[in-house]
Amino acid sequence: MQNALTSLPVSLPAAKAVLLARAAAQGVTLGGWFLGQCKVFLGSLGIDWKNPANAKVLRDLVRTGDLSFARADYVAAMDPAMVAASEVTDGLSTWHFLVLSA
Repeated sequence: MQNALTSLPVSLPAAKAVLLARAAAQGVTLGGWFLGQCKVFLGSLGIDWKNPANAKVLRDLVRTGDLSFARADYVAAMDPAMVAASEVTDGLSTWHFLVLSA
């Protein structure tokens, strides 16, 4: 796992760049080696999602449609620690994954 950041940039384009760069560092890129959607656990990106400022940036990215996020289904089959580290909620929705589309 990458080192946690204390906060994401408040600029949405900069935050988007950080998230995509961290996904790419794991070998996940937009296009090329996969078809359809690729989901990356938010907890694997090395961001401290318990930091309210980081969660707000994620919610803003959802609101603007700059990036896509999804919640985890069938969490009983997943690593509980990773699910917990990846969970971001706004009271109505919960997200665990950054979704990259080809």
